[in-house]
Amino acid sequence: MFDRRYTLWSHVILLLTLIAVPVLAEESPADQSTLFGFLTATEKVYQSQLFVQPDGSLLMVWTQAGEADLDLFVASQISADAFSRPIRINRAPVNGYTGDEARPTVAFGPDGRIAVAWTAADGDIMAATGVTDGLVFTAPIKLNQDENKTSRTMPAITYTSDGVAHAVWVDGRDAPALAPAEITARALAGSDAIAVEALSMFCAMLGSASGNLALTLGARGGVYIGGGIVLRLGDFLAASAFRDRFEDKGRFRDYLSAIPTWLITADNPALRGLAALLERDT
Repeated sequence: MFDRRYTLWSHVILLLTLIAVPVLAEESPADQSTLFGFLTATEKVYQSQLFVQPDGSLLMVWTQAGEADLDLFVASQISADAFSRPIRINRAPVNGYTGDEARPTVAFGPDGRIAVAWTAADGDIMAATGVTDGLVFTAPIKLNQDENKTSRTMPAITYTSDGVAHAVWVDGRDAPALAPAEITARALAGSDAIAVEALSMFCAMLGSASGNLALTLGARGGVYIGGGIVLRLGDFLAASAFRDRFEDKGRFRDYLSAIPTWLITADNPALRGLAALLERDT
């Protein structure tokens, strides 16, 4: 099971879940004369990585150029002096750029599974799960949900203790350079999907920060949100993930759910507060 993360704006990460069905991956011929014979007998090998698996055996992951495309391979140690035949994981060509930021990443699950994530030639983020000590891999799945052909890179993957693989990556977009006010205006008008996503992220992060503040200070009487930016959001803020993120603090959810949040709509609230203090002290 993959917990898929994708982005709708640069460096923004979201989370989804997908179940993959195991399918035997394609194998390619290899020279088994030495421990790393399948590498020493080949050319145009890139991004080679050697991992120690939980059972102490080794796992090799690398990309290799064929006649036209770049492919992704893995091989597992099967004895003290030999590896398995290399398994080609990808179905579609791998991203031809071989810099470190495009390097495939590997994670080992608590149940012996292996997850590999990489960038395909068309910009999609792909992943596959290996079982049986990396000798069998699932058919690759696409993690990003959008169809835009953009610059996605730096995939990373890890397992949590419940056996779910979490993947993140950087998603670069050729979006116009807009001032914050224009982004907000487009989001409120619903005319720009990326602007809507950006403002939704802002509201969600504001909720997280507000919940942290309430929890730290013990603000049982309520949290009041003020300022010109938030005041213009109105129904957008109310319909956002603000409140859910405010309460999403694990075992403190019940504590925070009892704390109200308010949006200050009065004009010049700071001056009104100062006037009230003066009246109280005189």
